[in-house]
Amino acid sequence: MRISSPAGVVASVILVLACRTVLGQGFCDDMPPWISYSVDKPGFFSPQQVLRTADPVVALTPEEIEKFKAGIPDEACQPLCDAYVNRIEEAYAKLAKAPEGFFDWLRGNDELRKAFLAALNPFYDEIENAIGVLNLLRIEEPAKTVENPQLAVAIAVVWDSKNAVYGSRYNCVGGITFQQYLPLPSPVDVLRYYTDKKYQQHFVFKIKDLVWPLAVHIADNDVSTREAEWALASFEKGKERIGLLYDRVQYDYSKLNSATRTGKLGNREYTLPNLLEFGGICGDQAHFCSRSAKCFAIPAMKAGGTSRYGGVGHAFTCFITKKKNRMILDSTGRYFHDFYYTGDVFDPQTRVPILDRTVAMVLDGASLSYDKYMMSRILVRIAAAVYRDNPAISLGLAKKALQKNWFCADGWRILMKHVKDGNMPRSDGLEWANNMMKYVKDHPDLTFECFSTFLECMPKEDTSKRQSFYQQAASLYDDRPDLQIDLRHMQGKELLEAGKSLEAIDLLIRTAAEHGKQGRIVNPLVKIALEAAKEKKAEKMILPHLDKLVMRYPKARGDEIADAFKNLAEMVAPVYEAAGRPKDAAKLRAEAKID
Repeated sequence: MRISSPAGVVASVILVLACRTVLGQGFCDDMPPWISYSVDKPGFFSPQQVLRTADPVVALTPEEIEKFKAGIPDEACQPLCDAYVNRIEEAYAKLAKAPEGFFDWLRGNDELRKAFLAALNPFYDEIENAIGVLNLLRIEEPAKTVENPQLAVAIAVVWDSKNAVYGSRYNCVGGITFQQYLPLPSPVDVLRYYTDKKYQQHFVFKIKDLVWPLAVHIADNDVSTREAEWALASFEKGKERIGLLYDRVQYDYSKLNSATRTGKLGNREYTLPNLLEFGGICGDQAHFCSRSAKCFAIPAMKAGGTSRYGGVGHAFTCFITKKKNRMILDSTGRYFHDFYYTGDVFDPQTRVPILDRTVAMVLDGASLSYDKYMMSRILVRIAAAVYRDNPAISLGLAKKALQKNWFCADGWRILMKHVKDGNMPRSDGLEWANNMMKYVKDHPDLTFECFSTFLECMPKEDTSKRQSFYQQAASLYDDRPDLQIDLRHMQGKELLEAGKSLEAIDLLIRTAAEHGKQGRIVNPLVKIALEAAKEKKAEKMILPHLDKLVMRYPKARGDEIADAFKNLAEMVAPVYEAAGRPKDAAKLRAEAKID
């Protein structure tokens, strides 16, 4: 969809979402915490602050700043990236104590050197440990390390912290003790497994076709070689349809309902063969499917989400597959009738929860052109670092980054921030917004987030214009009701703040009724609408919409009354009573089984 006017651009403005992707210091100071899992107490975790608060790498030299004040020619991008990689090496050589000869060896292997240095995250990776892991691979398997640079880099940035691998292992799984897990393999074991020709003949993807941003989702494979060999032997015939393995693990309701949550597995080892024999719940199914996929060199991950019915979350598996010779992110166990529009994934490099949609965008960027994707990442890192002191150069770098690869999410974030902060004319912002809708239209979570910056350009008191923009924006997300509902939520709150209570009530409750089948995600709209209706004594005005909402709302999943429906009934029943319909209130409470 093309946006044809400045008003149209701002019309795509919506709720400001939390930044899930890490940007460099100077642009996004409030970086999300990483998740630290307790090693010996599976299921226990806590948020931790970033490892350092400033990027140790010099973004631009004084000479480069002077040179790029007049603009950044296209032919300057590659030399700039090469110079920046050199500065990364210089900074990390000072920051971390590298084993003797490490950097000399690294300089002799150009692809490995560039990939490794550019892949290291200055805020989340434990730099010295990553260097140590790569050096260990160099010592134990020198030929395989050099011959498989992308895999080696993926292993180094994941195994720089065993906590990352434990986090990947424990994520979405419950009721298992530390003693039930087999010891983790070593990073050398992982390299040897994926480079062993006797195993490679079973792989779905060639190892050398998996660049490191994708290979991190096999580098975190925590199963033993014995389990991997079992998976290869057991599922060879079905490896092209790996998603079917999710349901091969029989659902164990005794684990779901027991006080100890051990189920039929009991205190047996938590291994792939045992999961297949004794079953488990959704987290175990996701673990089994994702680990079996990794054994076939299929990048895979566990994902979690909450359904339209509310209550406890659900775990499913996301994995990379091919469709018409193109890599795409697919999923299994997602139960689309439950409306999981997104899933939360544990990033095995940064240890930060990210959206499965974020993984899909990385996949698009890295598979389109790895070299250009990495160039765009470096340009954006520099752009983020110089944002405050050299905004014009930062803007130029962000543009170049996106021209190299449209799927660089942080490039869009920086660009839209430049628009909001007045560093880019809105007419230029319009052109770039149209590029966004053209090239990354299949990634609405990003467009939803980035276009929100345009709204911040408009005065809060200009209610009429802002509301007209909201109205136009809604159609952009017809295929994503969750985003559309968030948009209406924001719009309704603004109307309430502007003193237009009746308009807000009508908008919110009408939206909730139209999207009633979405369940849980409409409840926040209902809550503020009913609170406003009570204050204005407008309960009768909203009854027709409430009736439609209750009729369409998902009330039970199987034999269980939905928690979200109980919550809705608790909100709506008093409104029925206030409007003189006590019988309907009693019926609703009975249906929801609440007092």
